[in-house]
Amino acid sequence: MNTTNLDDISLEQALIDFEVANTRVIDLTARLTALSKELLQAKTELATIKLRGSVPVDSAAYRAINVGDMGELAHLREVVRQLRASRVVRVALLFSSKLRKVLG
Repeated sequence: MNTTNLDDISLEQALIDFEVANTRVIDLTARLTALSKELLQAKTELATIKLRGSVPVDSAAYRAINVGDMGELAHLREVVRQLRASRVVRVALLFSSKLRKVLG
């Protein structure tokens, strides 16, 4: 096997690896977007409930809503942190200016 064939194989493998990484980044971005929308919807619902006064401020239910909301928010922030720290996202950031804008 000569050097030209080896270079062709290496280039082909690099392109395949890039496509796989790109597909994973697109999937992770879609999941991140879905989680962000879900969080926004939950926050909106919570704010609406609080504004309507459906739950008395001094009640256990009101405190539970706040505690649950903070726990979910902390969980989602951790998911976002893990996604941003992932190797796939870091590699994709090198190649994608759109992804840099979203995760920047």
